[in-house]
Formats: sequence, structure tokens, C-alpha cells
Amino acid sequence: MELEDNPTALDFYHKLPLQIRLVRSLSNEFTCTLQEPLVDDNEGATSRIRSGSVYYFSLWNAFVLVLKNVNLSPYSVVHIGDIKGDIIPLFDKERIVAVNITL
Repeated sequence: MELEDNPTALDFYHKLPLQIRLVRSLSNEFTCTLQEPLVDDNEGATSRIRSGSVYYFSLWNAFVLVLKNVNLSPYSVVHIGDIKGDIIPLFDKERIVAVNITL
């Protein structure tokens, strides 16, 4: 995983390693509520999310792993980073996934 250069991604990095349970939300993403909120970098917020990227949605204190490109407008999220390689086969048929995140 390659992290963005922003305060939210840095805060995320300092909380690693993380063991989380991702739950499918519709067909385009997996989410989990974090135990502690991350720094919310409003300046780096976007409404256009991309497949293979991870984001932080402060409204729900949620870590979000995206499987499909989507426009969330009027909502916005902060881009934490990108996962290298094709992740869709890893999550294609799963509803709940246990994940260990380390860098």
C-alpha cells in the first residue's frame, strides 16, 4: 500500500498495525468503523473515489476500501492511499473480510 502525503494518512500510519473487519457496503466498497478517529484533512477531501484506493470518511469514522469508481457528491472522503495490484479478485465474493494492515 502506498500512502498519500497528508495528515490523515500520517495519522493512519501511526495507528498501524491494525486488525480490522471489513464489511461489504453495496457492491462498490468495504468499510469498517475505526476504534479511534483519524485526523480529518478537509483540504484533501474528494467526492470522486477510485477502485483500489482506501479513504477515511470522518462522518462515520470509517475506513473505506473501494472496489469501483464512484462519485459520492455531496459527501467527501480523505484519500489515505492506494493498494498496489488488482484487489477485486480478493474481495469479489466475500461479504465480510478480516484484514491485517501493516506497512
